[in-house]
Amino acid sequence: MTRAAAALALLVALCSVAPLRAQVAVQRWQPSTEAGSFVVVEPPMAPVGYGLDAAIWIQYAREPVVLPLSGLGDAAVVTDQYSADLTGTVGVFDWLALSFDLPATLYQGSGTPAFGISNAGFGDPKLLAKFILLRPSPRYRGFGLALLPELGLPLGDRRSLLGDRGYTFVPRASFGWLGGPLLVAANIGYRFRQGAEIGELFVGNEILLAVGADVPLWRLPLAATIELTAATAAMRPFMNLKETSVEGLASLRARLGPIALQPGLAIGLTPGYLVPDFRIFTSIAYGPRFRDADYDGIPDQVDRCPEDREDLDDFQDRDGCPDPDNDGDGIRDNFDHCPEQPGLPDNDGCPATH
Repeated sequence: MTRAAAALALLVALCSVAPLRAQVAVQRWQPSTEAGSFVVVEPPMAPVGYGLDAAIWIQYAREPVVLPLSGLGDAAVVTDQYSADLTGTVGVFDWLALSFDLPATLYQGSGTPAFGISNAGFGDPKLLAKFILLRPSPRYRGFGLALLPELGLPLGDRRSLLGDRGYTFVPRASFGWLGGPLLVAANIGYRFRQGAEIGELFVGNEILLAVGADVPLWRLPLAATIELTAATAAMRPFMNLKETSVEGLASLRARLGPIALQPGLAIGLTPGYLVPDFRIFTSIAYGPRFRDADYDGIPDQVDRCPEDREDLDDFQDRDGCPDPDNDGDGIRDNFDHCPEQPGLPDNDGCPATH
């Protein structure tokens, strides 16, 4: 009887091989193409001028694919997964950047060998454009806005569950707010794809959400990020937590000149079929100094103060350095009633004859 039950279970699994080989990509991991910034959140900023950056991401995920199977219940189709992503961005104009993401699975183990999932393979390459509509800077009260259309090319290995059977299109909007050293960004998007069944799970169009905060630490070349990302079925958003992937991420970024190292940890927050128990990841990124590190709209190569934002008040705004006392009378402009004329403290910064 036991052998008959095992044979029946094996037959059910074998019957599922065909649909699995012509499926959608189930990998939720997609790092940001903005090197040396957030882990997954795309901020509303990019290299300026013909700036370039690139990054290599390595991650390990524990049970990233658990599927409902007839007669077997929930089964870990992928138990352990090691993957790598190569990302790069070039700034074409100050308002436009082009990016790519080349994903690959280095190794993955299957808890259900009968599915015939390959141990390694390439994922679908992704091409992105970032249109900067509003760059975070003091002039715009620190707010930023960008549009990010993304095209996924169906070139990945479907047997590794990294390849879609058709093109995917993901329009996203990125919102950001820069308040002092703190940068907060949020993404909202929609993934259009050809839906397909994997086991008893249907994966189709999805709503994508992400939010994160990035803050420097102790005036050192260190920064910490905290992020939250979610993907849910577009037709029934958040109706079934097993069909919803929510992850929390934390990372620490160390910068040495143009090089940034960023290790971190992600924890699955829902019992979703396509969310891992946890991820461990790290990246090494290269971003030369002709970026705009302080987000004041002045490229670093001509910014005399690349770490301090220019106070855009129509006084020596092109050098990139803040001028807290334009008239040099010792009274800061935000307290000076006559910021363009040297004055007296007792007269609110205005000349005695004012």
